Amino acid sequence: MNTSKKTFACLDHEVLRLEIRLQDLENAYFELGFIRVNKSTVLNVYKIDSLKPELNMRVMALLDNGEKIQINRSYKARFNTFLNTMNQGGFQNEDNQ
Repeated sequence: MNTSKKTFACLDHEVLRLEIRLQDLENAYFELGFIRVNKSTVLNVYKIDSLKPELNMRVMALLDNGEKIQINRSYKARFNTFLNTMNQGGFQNEDNQ
């Protein structure tokens, strides 16, 4: 196991180092709009300005800060399902059913 891997959260005006794995981060914040889009990125869908299809079944997400994040094809189906769920009213839990 490589223990040198680090997780960072990029906020509006700062970058924070987190003591959490990407998988755990996605699991904790999935229903709030965070989803894994490639091997090294969990993305907040509410920061996406537009999506652009690319070659090889990939998609490029243009964020509201101008950054571009590639959504790899192995994550694309789950990403599309996630967006469809959000478009249909989001996720339901016991507090808001």
